[in-house]
Amino acid sequence: IKPIVTTMYTVVAKNGSCSSVPDTVIVTVLQPPLFNLIGDSISCNSSSVQLIAICPTAQTTHWSPGSLSTNDTITVSSNIPGYFSAYVFDGTCNSQPDSIWVDTLSSPTISANFIPLSCINDTVQFSSITNSTSLVWNFGHTASGASNTSNLSNPNHIYTSAGNFTINLVAQNYCGSTSYASPITVKVGPQVQVPNDTTICKGQSVNLIAAGGTNYV
Repeated sequence: IKPIVTTMYTVVAKNGSCSSVPDTVIVTVLQPPLFNLIGDSISCNSSSVQLIAICPTAQTTHWSPGSLSTNDTITVSSNIPGYFSAYVFDGTCNSQPDSIWVDTLSSPTISANFIPLSCINDTVQFSSITNSTSLVWNFGHTASGASNTSNLSNPNHIYTSAGNFTINLVAQNYCGSTSYASPITVKVGPQVQVPNDTTICKGQSVNLIAAGGTNYV
């Protein structure tokens, strides 16, 4: 038998035409203790995390893998993602097992790329490679107002004034933040100079001379 609730059973023995006096037995079914696991589900940079078994009636807690502790709280160090599981014993019954997934993350890394020399009113393209969950670019160009910052991975920005500016990038994830800074120089573009309008007769040639740059197109 495998009753799921407390049950009384009656039995009568027979020997030919004779029967015994009925007897009874009560099978008491105790409910297993209820519990659940809580704790840090992310290990940052392979640091230790604490896992807790919540069960007011537990006398001992049995953990796996690798822990000989019977306490309701353990500290584990995980270099790779994995499940940790446990069950509790309340002095009579074992609980059903419960498990928790512990992931591993590292602090954010940043690789940023852009051309560090530009001219006024040129569009500067920025790009980044990172394991972060959020990014904040600051282009160091306060005169551009709200356009001075961006949360995009690969933004662009137009500098409307010349000078030396500092690009700042902050990457964040669950395990912290990382900052990156690099300069950019914005130059004044050349002012082209051409001669006055001129008139020639068909078949004649004229020399047009431009000034103000190092090469011309």
